[in-house]
Amino acid sequence: MKKFSEFIYRKKIILFITIMIIVIKIIRNLPSVSIINYISFMLTVNESLRKTIYHRPMNYVYVKQKLVKVGIRWNCVKKSKNNENNCQGSITTDVNIKVIVSKTDHNHNACPVEVEKTA
Repeated sequence: MKKFSEFIYRKKIILFITIMIIVIKIIRNLPSVSIINYISFMLTVNESLRKTIYHRPMNYVYVKQKLVKVGIRWNCVKKSKNNENNCQGSITTDVNIKVIVSKTDHNHNACPVEVEKTA
């Protein structure tokens, strides 16, 4: 069992390094003066390697939910099973996280404070 968990841990590290290399390559190809204008999503990878996505034009923060046929499904960070005001806001992106395939409306306003923490 220990070998299996070490294998999973190594796979996560390889995935993290791969993502970082891709992000660095993307940033190097963008003009430094206007990087913010070209990046519509900012990726943050936390210690457990769950991804958080910040949708810049709309100012909402999403957490990766699962892989679907057309790409990746992301749920609003305000989604909670225990909360009465459970937000159903979500987006589905392609695997490159560049195109929004579909979206569901939020039941709250955007949270600039939360966005600043994530960005």
